[in-house]
Amino acid sequence: MSDAMELFREIPLRRGDRMGVPIVETVLPNEQERLQILSIHSDNMKENSFLCAEELRLEELASRTKNFNRAELEALVESAKQFAVIRSWQNFDSIKVTMNDFLEALDKVKPAFDDAISALELFRPNGMLDCGERHAHVLATVKTFAQKFKKSERTPLLTCLLEGPSGSGKTALAATIGIDSGFPFAKIVSAENMIDRSEYRKCALITKVFDDACKSPQSVIILDDIERLLGYLHIGSFSSMVLETIIHLLQRTPPQGSKLLVIGTSSITVEDLKLMKLLNAFNVHLNVPALSPTDMRQVLEPLDVFDSADINNAITALNAEIPIKRLLVMINMAQRGGKGAHMSKGHQKIQLSYFYKCLEMTNTFSNVS
Repeated sequence: MSDAMELFREIPLRRGDRMGVPIVETVLPNEQERLQILSIHSDNMKENSFLCAEELRLEELASRTKNFNRAELEALVESAKQFAVIRSWQNFDSIKVTMNDFLEALDKVKPAFDDAISALELFRPNGMLDCGERHAHVLATVKTFAQKFKKSERTPLLTCLLEGPSGSGKTALAATIGIDSGFPFAKIVSAENMIDRSEYRKCALITKVFDDACKSPQSVIILDDIERLLGYLHIGSFSSMVLETIIHLLQRTPPQGSKLLVIGTSSITVEDLKLMKLLNAFNVHLNVPALSPTDMRQVLEPLDVFDSADINNAITALNAEIPIKRLLVMINMAQRGGKGAHMSKGHQKIQLSYFYKCLEMTNTFSNVS
């Protein structure tokens, strides 16, 4: 991980515009800097007797504006003033900006780098299920890396690849890590956002996400299903332009004052990842396995979809390790099976015979594909 331990580099100048003026990338202020900015503006209002200083909680405002840049903080202050004017329209001589005015302004003024937690939640619709010790180990390992990285003063970049069979829960793990990281900027890059895009356009979109992330003091980017981003069919068929762009961005040190955590997910075999020189582009790689019979029990028992006597038979029928996504698909099919489900102890239970039919159907689809 020596590459990840490099000292911060100075902020690079981007290519100037046509007038020859260099463009410098700005970094979002951290919480202490936001507190200083808000303090300056509140002091100005105090001097003009516009502020109800006794109830103003600047530390709370600084904490709740983690994705605001300087201009947006100024806009927040102006919006609070406007709410105070509207509230005091019958007596302008008594205008006082209160904490409530700032709280109302927070509902109106939104940062450009808005909170992306709700977007990440879409990638784990079932929440973070208990999938057994092996999945828990992967999750705990990356979370530990993320927290140490967050506190480190020497490491501006950390990259981690989650590899394993398709449907093994890699995206849900990555989304959970992104949500729990507490980083102000979080973005997931997926192929769904790049349908019918040219190679050049894909590269530009991916690069923009990384450039935007570098404007925040702490950011997490998830490169989901890297094989789909590459248009990967087999080792000789994929976009070399997109691959080179991703490798370059994974090795590009963020500017001073910015920390970037990148989590990739991929179902490409480790051997092919090595051949593509993609595996070595990540500091760490961890395998996310399919569910073992013990893991399946960990999933099925809390879901309470089988009678207790049927769980062993259901697991035996599966007869192999399977990805969590496939298990959930079969459960969903069996639950929607009409006469195939029944009520027991207040819960809808799955009839084992209908579960067997769903298993046969999914096996048929797997063989065809």
